[in-house]
Order: sequence, then C-alpha cells, then structure tokens
Amino acid sequence: MDKPTPVRIESGARATETDEGREPEVDYNLGQSALTRVRGSGATLTPAEKRIRAYLLSHVQSVARMKISDIAAGASTSKSSISRFCRKLGYRDFGEFRLAVAQETFSGVHHIHGAIDAGDSVGDIIRKICAVNVKAIENTLAVLIPENVERAAKAIAGAERIKIFSVGGSEAIAVDAYHKFLRIGLDCSFQMDMRFQEMQAVLCKPGEVALAFSMSGAERPVVNLMKKAKEGGATTICITNGLDSPITKYSDISLYGAFREHFHYTGTVESRIAQMYVLDCLFVVVAMMTMPESVENLEKTTAVLNAGRITGESDGKEGLPE
Repeated sequence: MDKPTPVRIESGARATETDEGREPEVDYNLGQSALTRVRGSGATLTPAEKRIRAYLLSHVQSVARMKISDIAAGASTSKSSISRFCRKLGYRDFGEFRLAVAQETFSGVHHIHGAIDAGDSVGDIIRKICAVNVKAIENTLAVLIPENVERAAKAIAGAERIKIFSVGGSEAIAVDAYHKFLRIGLDCSFQMDMRFQEMQAVLCKPGEVALAFSMSGAERPVVNLMKKAKEGGATTICITNGLDSPITKYSDISLYGAFREHFHYTGTVESRIAQMYVLDCLFVVVAMMTMPESVENLEKTTAVLNAGRITGESDGKEGLPE
C-alpha cells in the first residue's frame, strides 16, 4: 500500500495524514490568515456554508467571543455544518478556527516600545503601559477557552506530581506557578537550571503532569523538554502566546495568551501579563477543585510566611541594623 503523503499546513491548521507512529510534518510559517481564508472560500461552498461565511464576515469583531451555537443560530444552520466549514478552511475544529480569528483580530495591539513616543512625559508612559497591559488581559479573555482551562485544572488536581518547565522570560511565571501550587499542598517541582529540567523531563511518567511556559512557543529547549515528557507518558500542558507554535505539537492541552511577542523581548511585563492571567485562572480553578484541602494548606503555609514577618513597632527589632 502506498504511504500517505505528509500534509504541510499553514498557521492555524494541523497535519493529519501521516504514517502510523510517525510524527506529523508541520509547517509553522505564517500562511493565509483565518479571515482571508473565509473571504476566499466562496466558490466551493454549499448553500449552508455560504450562509456561515456571510455571517462570519458580517460579525468579524465578535467571532472570537462567540460559541459555535451562536453562529449556528445566526447563520440558520447546524453546529456540524460549521465544523465542516472550519475543516474545509484547514482547521481541526471550530475552537482552533476561533483562536486563529482572535489572534488576527487582536494583532493590531501596539507593543509598548512602539506606543511610547520620545517626547512622552513620565505620566504619559505610566498611562500607556497601563493601557497596553489591560488590553493584553482583555484580549486573553477573548481567546481563553473555559473547557480547556477546566481540562488542565482536572489534570493538575489529580496528578501524582507536577513538573514545571520554562526558560528565559517565562521563568518568572514558572516560579510563580511553583509557589502557587506548593501553597495549596500539591506535589510540584521547578528547577531553573536547564540540566535539572532535562533530568526531570526524561523521568516523567504516567500520572504526572508536565506544565510548560513559553512566550513564543518556539524555544527549542522547552519544546524538547515537552517532547521528552510526553514520550514518558505524562500529561502535557503548555501556556503560551504562540498559537499553533511548536510546543503545542507535544501538548495535550494548550492554553493561550493573546499577546504575541514577535520575538523582540523588551523587559516590560506586557508580554508576560497574559500568561500571568491564564495562570491565575488555572490556579483558582485547581484550588476550588481540591477544596477543602487546598484551603487548609493555604492557611498553613500562610502562617509560616506570617511568622517570618515583622508585624509591629517593637517586634523583630533584635538583630536588625541600627
């Protein structure tokens, strides 16, 4: 039997026709945008799909926030017809199409180094940074799928151990994740040294969760760590700003922040704020799933932290410098 030809895909689509047991061949270069595909699809569509196309093009700014049932009602068609339409455009399902539309819709958000002018006052800079960070959270809200957050939270809440991986600018978020999950009594680990992370990854096994943070989703070290973790049988979860980036290939669950770095890291929190928001949402859902133990453990760890704080005017003066 002839071997199927591997499918090369554009950003937003996935390869599905590959030899059994062989990794799909994926092209991560940017191709046609989601809305460009919708606009150019008219000639081959059925009457129902033409109604879907017309509805999408007349509601471009709100598609990213719509459920599949909303579009089905608006286009007077079925949810299965919408799923077929999305697959015809090259997407795995409606959820993937919606994410692609959201990334495209919100791609006009200015990066902070482009939004600030040389003549801006300190007050102007403060206000502009605030506006950009608020926008990053609002845009993440539009692309963060609750069902995926719930799936990730269930995996973490039920894991024997959580191993956290990251490198570069996302390490601060990884440390925060380690701190959060440790505070509620979950067995978790994070090592900033890459060699330690590599050892953690190759020792991953079923029942464990590998949680990775990556700005672009394309940092080779983190992608390789997730590949090793997945090969070991761990449930793999990534939090990234890179839609359909290499790290998602080895992730069972992908959670997206809307802001994209475009690989020019400036040190501002604009590029991290979306991931921090996703982590906060994930943490709260996990904590609620593991109540009352999570609340009890949080109280215990809070007491430990409070014991090391100077709380009064006379408390703790001994040993302090004059």
